[in-house]
Amino acid sequence: MDILLDQKPYLKKIEVVVQDLKTHLHDGLTEIEAQRRFETLGPNTLPIRKGLSALKLFLKQFKDFMVLVLLAVSLISLWIQDIKDFIIIMVVVVINTILGFLQEYKAEKTIEALKRTASPKAKIIRDGKYQMILTGRVVPGDILLLEEGDIIQADGRIIEVVNLATQESFITGEPFPIEKSIRTLQERESKNLGDRKNMTYRGSLVTRGHGKMLVTATGKDTELGKIAYVIQEIKDKPTPLELKLQVLGKNLVMLTGILCLLVATIGILRGLETVMMIKTAVVLGIACIPEGLVAVVTIALALGVQRMSRKNAIIRRLPSVETLGSVTTICSDKTGTLTQGKMVAQLMYFNDQLLAVEDEKLFQNPTADLELFLTICTLCNNATLQKKGGGADPNEWEIFGDPTEGALLLLASLAGFVEDSLSKQYTFLKEAPFDSKRRCMSKTYAHAWVSDPSNPSSWIFVKGAPEQILKITDQERIQTQIFPLSEEKKLVLRKHVNDLASKGYRILALAYRPLQEIEKEQDPLTLEKNIIFLGFVALADPLRKEASASLEKCRTAGIQTLLITGDHPQTATHIAKKLSLIQKDDESINSQKLELLSDEELDRQLPKYKVFSRVSPLIKLRIVESLRRQGHIVAMTGDGVNDAPAIKRANVGIAMGTGTDVTKEAADIVLADDNFSTIIAAVEEGRTIYANIVKFIRYLLSCNMGEIFMMLMALIAGLPLPFLPIQILWLNLVTDTPPALALGVEPAPPDCMKYPPRNPKESLFSRSLMNDILLNGFVMACITLGIFIFEVYVLKADLTKARTVAFAVLVLTQLVHAFNCQDVTKSIFSIGFFTNKYLVWAILLSIGLLLIGIYFPFLNEIFGQEALNPIDWIYVLSASLGIIIFNELLKWRKRLKLSI
Repeated sequence: MDILLDQKPYLKKIEVVVQDLKTHLHDGLTEIEAQRRFETLGPNTLPIRKGLSALKLFLKQFKDFMVLVLLAVSLISLWIQDIKDFIIIMVVVVINTILGFLQEYKAEKTIEALKRTASPKAKIIRDGKYQMILTGRVVPGDILLLEEGDIIQADGRIIEVVNLATQESFITGEPFPIEKSIRTLQERESKNLGDRKNMTYRGSLVTRGHGKMLVTATGKDTELGKIAYVIQEIKDKPTPLELKLQVLGKNLVMLTGILCLLVATIGILRGLETVMMIKTAVVLGIACIPEGLVAVVTIALALGVQRMSRKNAIIRRLPSVETLGSVTTICSDKTGTLTQGKMVAQLMYFNDQLLAVEDEKLFQNPTADLELFLTICTLCNNATLQKKGGGADPNEWEIFGDPTEGALLLLASLAGFVEDSLSKQYTFLKEAPFDSKRRCMSKTYAHAWVSDPSNPSSWIFVKGAPEQILKITDQERIQTQIFPLSEEKKLVLRKHVNDLASKGYRILALAYRPLQEIEKEQDPLTLEKNIIFLGFVALADPLRKEASASLEKCRTAGIQTLLITGDHPQTATHIAKKLSLIQKDDESINSQKLELLSDEELDRQLPKYKVFSRVSPLIKLRIVESLRRQGHIVAMTGDGVNDAPAIKRANVGIAMGTGTDVTKEAADIVLADDNFSTIIAAVEEGRTIYANIVKFIRYLLSCNMGEIFMMLMALIAGLPLPFLPIQILWLNLVTDTPPALALGVEPAPPDCMKYPPRNPKESLFSRSLMNDILLNGFVMACITLGIFIFEVYVLKADLTKARTVAFAVLVLTQLVHAFNCQDVTKSIFSIGFFTNKYLVWAILLSIGLLLIGIYFPFLNEIFGQEALNPIDWIYVLSASLGIIIFNELLKWRKRLKLSI
């Protein structure tokens, strides 16, 4: 292929670009040449990663280390003919697999939505003829026709414009439509995509006017295609929870293996039957591997997903719920995330006053000046409003046309000024449309006065850039009176405009003039002189009402928030100050300064700033990667295609529900209501889930350590085995799963958002947790073994009775300990025994299973147990309360340390 592609066409004259692409400016390509380029360069489609099939997605659920451990344990159970435990473990594995599969099945569409960002057909010129072809057949060198409402199907150089503007916020982050021109740009003024006004990009929407473009890039070579490729190359990484569970699983297997080998060795050295000791060690190992861990984690996450769905957060990947709870940094886009993502009139200037639109009193009884102001907003306009779904609320409108003009219509609607009602008084005559040279538009109307319909008059209404309007005005209206507009007053007005523009507002000036009868039929272009300045409107993308409060909650929770946007530096800084994200200007940086930095230098510079403006998609991605290298758990929010690569790379990607399909498919979580405060609710949910997992681990491993220590101490002391292998398995079933599942759904503590996020490097199996597990396991072993010794050597009970009593003591001790595990420092008496109703029911269920095993004749023979009398139960219950006394002392000591 001998054509020149991707040679910065925005820096070249149109004739040079035409020559590079070997096409014709007016006739376009020939059909033969277009076919040759299609065969050589390929179709105009975006790179799409092939999704996982249902089978592969199902098999993916078995990659978890703990699941693999459980499968190994189930095979050992089958080998030793323990069919009951084999069935129980396989049920746990199957439930976990089905839950994970169902949650992720609907989410495996990543990148495919990119196909929906282009129209199915394109209007082009080939062989000098207008044609409609499939989007995929467009090639570099084609000439595309652009009309209002079109979604552009390729990247290209503008070669003809008539009042052309496109909406590119999805890729540039700019909320305003960008006016297009054919002017050749200089290098210094075209560093950002949004500054390249002689280019258009695939996926952009034509909001106004029409024109032609010369296609310079298609498919994977477009800016959208480059983003699609970056997303495709980003590999999914395990979440912090998944990594910690893997480490925990490996440590448990190793620790359990060592202890069980020790038990078997000591028993054999004591002369006990070798086969019996090997079976006991294997069974003890099976019992001590917490098969409930996988089930509890999966169920806790699944229930968290359900709770979040009720709060308008759609979770696409189960572990991302918990990951959000450990987030240390939220990288937030501005447009559509912290702001509403739409143009809104916020300030009005008339009668020498700057007034806030939110002041409802202004519109209840509008003055004559305000009526004229709103009339011009409505009639000097080409957008239209339509009620959403036919609702009765007059403020519920849908905009068709240019968003800026729509914002003016919405402003006028606040006082009931709508085109339908005004058309009864005003008859449209002629229009001079907006163009980039005049930077204004005007319309003429005939006005039939309501008081005297026989006395019509005519008007010209003008709207445009303030600097242009001030050039053609020599009068101003104040309090219904007309005064000369001096140069000094114009300087004051320009200062107002510049001050607002520096804060990110877009300013439109309004003016008018009554027409002489002879002027009614003239072209409005000839009438744009000696007009009367009325005022101006300041428009902006307003902050979401809940944004400030949500960011304050982030600060309270110890989470830093970074603003990352494609906006102008002054706009980004102003917004950040309004949100109290920064106090000083030097905390904000134009991200173009970061582009040439190495990864090491970027890591050093990044902590200095909280606001990043003029950010390209690749810089967003580098910022996220730098934060991750520095040990942060990163959440990235956004709604545009330009956010998608960084969202995909972050620990947790969060997309707005009104964002592009591309962004939603790249994200882990989608906010259906676009509410930033939903992120805070999700963080709280994540922290609660993690805390519940720790509670479950504390409970389950304490119980398992108690069993191992008891058997080990009995063997070292030369005592008979306190439990038979089948009793260990029955104990595991009775005490492990029901209370552990209940601890997994503990309600959120009221203070969980009042402390910083946990250290990402902190192990799930921390030193304090290990000490707690070992101490409680040792105490349980001592209590149980003490009762066993008392039964055998003091009461001279037979082994069946002694084992039954010891079994009952250990079961009740472990069940009571579940209450202790609800909080590390708070007394169980201050928490209350009924704060978690599921835990109460779980303990009652376990007690029921205990009684069934002891009193049902058939079962007590299988489990080697016998019925107990009321006296036995008195000291069984008394002994089991020892674990509460021990933990209350332990918690009192911890509270004492914290208070010092």
